[in-house]
Amino acid sequence: MSDEQSFLDKAKGIADDIAEKAKPAVEKAVDTAGELLEKAKPAIEKAGDAAGELAERAKPAVDKAVDTAGELLEKAKDLLSKKDDGAGGA
Repeated sequence: MSDEQSFLDKAKGIADDIAEKAKPAVEKAVDTAGELLEKAKPAIEKAGDAAGELAERAKPAVDKAVDTAGELLEKAKDLLSKKDDGAGGA
């Protein structure tokens, strides 16, 4: 066996040992993440519900704002049209 192969075998052995030693910590982290997700689920769902309610409450105000913007645009068009008509006749 060459020195190179021997080195690679040792490195693989060390990597395998590290992976084996890290396995419990990784499993614990996965379990903890799962638990945290389960605990957060109700809050996430509640936030989604609250956002939906706020959107429903805001809808009439948004609709009114859109209507008002449309009315203002029409008035501005009329004013510009009248101004153009007045300037052309002078």
